[in-house]
Amino acid sequence: MRDLTERKAVERMKNEFVSTVSHELRTPLTSIRGSLGLLENGIVGELPPQALGMVRIARTNTERLIRLINDILDLEKMESGMLELKLQPQTAQDLVEATLAGVQGVAEAAHVRLRSDVEGAPQVKGDRDRLIQVLTNLVSNAIKFSPQGASVVVAAGLTADGRVRFSVTDQGSGIPEEKLSRLFGRFQQLDASDTRNKGGTGLGLAISQAIVEQHGGRIDVSSPPSQGATFHFTLEALRVPAPGAGVTLPPDDSRHHVLIVTADADLSALLRGLLSHEGYRVVRAATLTEAAQAVEHAPPDALVVDTRMPDGPVLDWVRRLREQPRTHDLPVLALAGRSQAGGKDAGTALLVDWLPTPVEETRLLKTLRYAMRQPGQARVLVVDDDATTRRVLCAQFERLGALCIEAADGESAVALARDTPPDLIVLDVGLPRLDGFEVVDILRQGKGRATPLIVFTGRELSRTDQRQLTLGITRHLTKARASEEELLASVRELLNGLLARRDAAAEPRKAMP
Repeated sequence: MRDLTERKAVERMKNEFVSTVSHELRTPLTSIRGSLGLLENGIVGELPPQALGMVRIARTNTERLIRLINDILDLEKMESGMLELKLQPQTAQDLVEATLAGVQGVAEAAHVRLRSDVEGAPQVKGDRDRLIQVLTNLVSNAIKFSPQGASVVVAAGLTADGRVRFSVTDQGSGIPEEKLSRLFGRFQQLDASDTRNKGGTGLGLAISQAIVEQHGGRIDVSSPPSQGATFHFTLEALRVPAPGAGVTLPPDDSRHHVLIVTADADLSALLRGLLSHEGYRVVRAATLTEAAQAVEHAPPDALVVDTRMPDGPVLDWVRRLREQPRTHDLPVLALAGRSQAGGKDAGTALLVDWLPTPVEETRLLKTLRYAMRQPGQARVLVVDDDATTRRVLCAQFERLGALCIEAADGESAVALARDTPPDLIVLDVGLPRLDGFEVVDILRQGKGRATPLIVFTGRELSRTDQRQLTLGITRHLTKARASEEELLASVRELLNGLLARRDAAAEPRKAMP
């Protein structure tokens, strides 16, 4: 018998100390990173090459420290049992697509191809963000250790014992057998010079293992000599008893839901990739029967329908949808080999738009965004803590025919964006309660992720800042440099097709102090 009270108290104090120190370090490090980024981007003039190199080294290492602190906080939460998982039904297809969309830029920079291979429509019950964190970590590592021109394959499917297996396979140099056993330890990295130079905190795999284990799964790795590596984990499969339910998804109010109806697998893959990248939740039905089941189970926010379906006339099915109160106003975009003659046929009234194939991506995305918005004037959410600036901006935008909604802080901006989704957000960065970075990060998690954005701020933004301050189509303008004409031109561009005439009756502005 041993009394562990004192030891547990010491461990608790250690965990609290690490957590407190980590939180206190993040704020000054973020400020240091921002300052170094400004210097690197020439805020005080062009630096000599040697000085610029030193600033770049300092910024890179500051970012590494911030990642390390974030990883330590994640591990401490998991080990102390404070990490709360939001368990919801998830489809393997959605998890893989969301992961690949998030790391596509990294792969392109490394000249590595990404490929998904999801068999069937397996579902699991898990925390979407945490599972995507695991897959993102594994894919990022695979990209990091892959030669240029190689491929990384992210696969998912059911195993023989009824579980769902996720795997990430690269074409790198592989992992020596004697080092496989310690890959998932804290601060563990391979020691070879070609891998040490890749960077990283050495905590990503430990965090991934903890997340998978909290989901009741197991993560492992296999690496045949000189044949790359495959990291894989399995989770309990979620049973879907209803026939035909493979084309439906569990409720998820955080994203717009688009149902693609086409028998063309290549067209489906193109549309799924495009819409998933824009933040839409995509479901495919290969037949009209499957489409009817999917709509009955959970009506989507919009339908994209291929008119060349082999199992029946599409317009007759759309007409039946229009006759039902539940789907009477459902936006329907029809894909055809060519635009219908003048748009005058009887089916035109049933549709939002005819879209010729091959699909013009810009037109499709624009049409979808307009089809799912609330009717009425173009709505611009102006977010700035200075009341005078808000009044001036709103006066300018109202002259264009827009309806302005004002917010003086980050929390109000998020609340208003969720309550009345705007067609455009004009956002300052330095805000009380939640700053601009936090506002954008929160809106990215929901339906606001595709909202056009103008970042209108007095501070100089680094390239990293600009990447973080991005929603839908985004413009970054500096108050001291951007002219009134430049700002209004950006507003007109991003509200294309939505601006009312200047003489339209102006509605009173909504305001939140």
